[in-house]
Amino acid sequence: MENLAVLNLANLGIRELEQECFSGLENLVHLDLRKNFLKKIPKRVFRNMRNLHTLLLAGNDIFEAYPGSFDGLLNLPSLDLSNMAFTTIVEDMFYGLSSLMFLNLSHNKLTSIEDRSFTGAGKVQTLDLTKNDIAEFTGDIFSGLGELAYLHNDKYVFCCFRPHTVPEEQCLPAADEFSSCSDLMRNAALRISMWVLGFTALVGNLMVILSRCIYDRQSLKRSNDFFVANLAISDFVMGIYMIIIASADTFYRGVYSWNDEAWRSSWVCQLAGVLATLSSETSVMFLCMITADRVLVIKFPFKDFNIFKRYSKYISLSVWILGLLMAGMPLLPIDYFSSSFYSRSGVCLALPLTRNRPPGWEYSTTIFVIWNFICFVFIAFGQAVIYQAVRASQKLRKGRTTNDMAIARKLSFIVLTDFVCWFPICVMGLMALQGHAINSEVYAWVAVFVLPINSALNPIIYTLSSVDTMRKRKLNREKTFSSTTRSTVRTGSSIPQILRKELLFLSQPPNSVCLSTYIGSLMSARQMLTIAYQLAGSIDLLHSNGLVNGLVETDSVYVVLDQGIIKRVTAACVPMATEIEEDFSKDIRDFGLLVSKMLKAYTVAKKQHLAKMVNQ
Repeated sequence: MENLAVLNLANLGIRELEQECFSGLENLVHLDLRKNFLKKIPKRVFRNMRNLHTLLLAGNDIFEAYPGSFDGLLNLPSLDLSNMAFTTIVEDMFYGLSSLMFLNLSHNKLTSIEDRSFTGAGKVQTLDLTKNDIAEFTGDIFSGLGELAYLHNDKYVFCCFRPHTVPEEQCLPAADEFSSCSDLMRNAALRISMWVLGFTALVGNLMVILSRCIYDRQSLKRSNDFFVANLAISDFVMGIYMIIIASADTFYRGVYSWNDEAWRSSWVCQLAGVLATLSSETSVMFLCMITADRVLVIKFPFKDFNIFKRYSKYISLSVWILGLLMAGMPLLPIDYFSSSFYSRSGVCLALPLTRNRPPGWEYSTTIFVIWNFICFVFIAFGQAVIYQAVRASQKLRKGRTTNDMAIARKLSFIVLTDFVCWFPICVMGLMALQGHAINSEVYAWVAVFVLPINSALNPIIYTLSSVDTMRKRKLNREKTFSSTTRSTVRTGSSIPQILRKELLFLSQPPNSVCLSTYIGSLMSARQMLTIAYQLAGSIDLLHSNGLVNGLVETDSVYVVLDQGIIKRVTAACVPMATEIEEDFSKDIRDFGLLVSKMLKAYTVAKKQHLAKMVNQ
C-alpha cells in the first residue's frame, strides 16, 4: 500500500471519513471520493499526503470542514468544493494547502466567511465564490491570499476588499454603472445633476399643479389643460424619485459598499423604482393624450370631437391605473421577477441596457424600449400633423408668419425633448439585445440625466412658456375693456347696450327673415359673404369684450332685407361673460358649421337653378 498511486473510492456509499484514515499512503497521487454520502471532512484526514495532486470530492453533500481539515496536502494544485452544502468557511480551514492555485467554492450555501479563512493557502491565484449568499464577512476576508490574481463573486462589494494583486478588471462582477466602493453615485457631475433635476422637477411641477388647482381652476374644464395638470403630477413623482436617490447617496457617502445589499433590497429602493417607472410611463402616455387632443382640435376645428372633453377624467384615471400596473407588477410574488427587478443597480432602475439577462429582462424591454418607442413615434407624428395644419391655415392668410415660426419652434422643442429622452434608451436597448456592450458612463448619464430631464422641462414647455401669451391676452382684454369703458362713459350706455344697439337684438327685428328660412333662397356668393362677414364681426366684438354668444345657429340669426337686398345681419342672444377658452372655441365652431350649411344650401340652389334653365 505504501507505493499506491491511484485510489478510486467513488460510488461506494461512504458516509464518514475517520481521522488519519489514509495514513501510510504518502505516495498517493490520485484520490477519487466522488458520489458518496460524505457530510464532513474531519481534521488531519489527509495528513502526510504530500504527493497527492488530484482530490475529487464532487457528488457529496459536504456541509462542514474544520481548521486544518486539508492540512498535509502540500502539493495539491487545485481543489473543487463546488455544488456542496457548505454554510460557513471557518478560520484556517485551508491551512496547509501551500501549493494550491485554484479554489472553487461556487454553488454552495455559504452565508459566512470568517477572517483568516484562507491563511496557509497563500499561492491561490483564482478564487471562485459565485452562486452563494454571503452576508457575514469583514474587511480581512481575503487575508493571506498574497498572490491572488482572479476573484469571482456575486457582489461587487467583495471587490472592494480584494488584495492589491487583483486588477480591477479581473475582479467580477464589475462595478455597476453608478456606484463605487464608497459612494452610491461615484460621478460627482451625476450627483449634482440628480439634485438639480430633482428640485427643478419638484418645484416646477408643484408650481404648475398649484397654479391650475388654485389660481386657474377653470382651465381644468378643458381636456388639454386637464391632461397637462396630470402630466405635472406625473413629473412631480419623478422629482420625488430623484430626491430619494440623491438623499440615499448622501446618507451612504463613504460607506456604501457595506450597505449596498441592504439598500438595494430595502423597501425604499423598491418604492423608488416603482415611482420612477410610474412617472416615466404615465408621463409618456399623457404626452400621447395631449398630442391626440391637439390633433383633433387643430386638424378638425369645426367638428365636435368632444370625447376628450367629456371623458378626460376617465381617460386620466385609466392612464394612472395602467401606469400603476406596469410599475407594480414586478413587486408581485412571481418567480419570473425573483423579487429583484428593481434591485439591479444602486439607483433602483430596471432599464434593459446591458448584455446581462437578469430576471424580468423581457418585461423591462417591452416597457422601456418597445412601448416607449411606439409612444414616441405617435407623438412625433401627431406634432407633425399639428404643425402642417397650422402652417396651412397661416398660408391661407399671410403666408409664413412670425406666429407660424413660433409654433414650429415650440412643436420642434417638444418632439426634441421626447427624442432626447427616449430614443437613446430605445436604441441602446436594441443594441444590448443584439449583444453589444454599452459603455458604463453612457448608461449612467442616460439613466440619471437623460431619462428624467423631461420631468424638469415639461412644466416649462407646456405651462411656463404660456405665461407670456396669457399676459398678452390679459393686456389685450384690459385694453379692450378700457376702450369700451371710455365709450360707455361718453355715450352713457353699458356694454350690453352698445352691443345690442350696433349688432345684436334679443328678438327678431322688423323687416327681417330667419336665416333658416332665407338660406334656401341664396343665389349668389356675395350674399353668403355678406352674411358671414357681418356675423363674424358680431362674434369678434363679443369675444373682444370677454363675452360669448353660446348659440350661433341658423334659427337665431336674422337677415334684415330692403327690397331683397341684405342690409343687416343680427344674432338674437344674451351675451355671457367667460374666461374659458373652450366657450370661445364653441362660438367659432358653430360659426363654421353655419357657413358650411350656407355653402351646401347655395350649392343645392345653384344646381336646381341650372336644371330649370336646361329644361327651359
